[in-house]
Amino acid sequence: MLHLLIILTVTVVPSVFAAVSLQYATDTNQPGKCVSMEEGLVLPDGGTQTLPGCKRAVCTNLWGHMYLEWALCGKEEIPTPPCMTRTDVDLPYPYCCPKTVCPPPHLWNNNNNNNNNNRF
Repeated sequence: MLHLLIILTVTVVPSVFAAVSLQYATDTNQPGKCVSMEEGLVLPDGGTQTLPGCKRAVCTNLWGHMYLEWALCGKEEIPTPPCMTRTDVDLPYPYCCPKTVCPPPHLWNNNNNNNNNNRF
């Protein structure tokens, strides 16, 4: 029962920073659309698509030219024990980005009990 309680009380601490870049994506053969040959991607103005590798593309018209705005997870802070990093690549961006997960503070150091079975 204690293990179930620990799993249910784990908290998530946001520590991920996004990385955003802009790619020129105008194709004269497809006006009003963003085209990325590298990704095999064609999006209408305002269109959004999540791609494998935990990234998202948004098509934007800026000054009459089409651009893809790419959003990626960026760098994550290295967690300090007892915290750890968790990632779920099956989720869409930004939920697939690595997250730092920590046990509740009252479980960080169990000095009151010599039994090591209660550690997170």
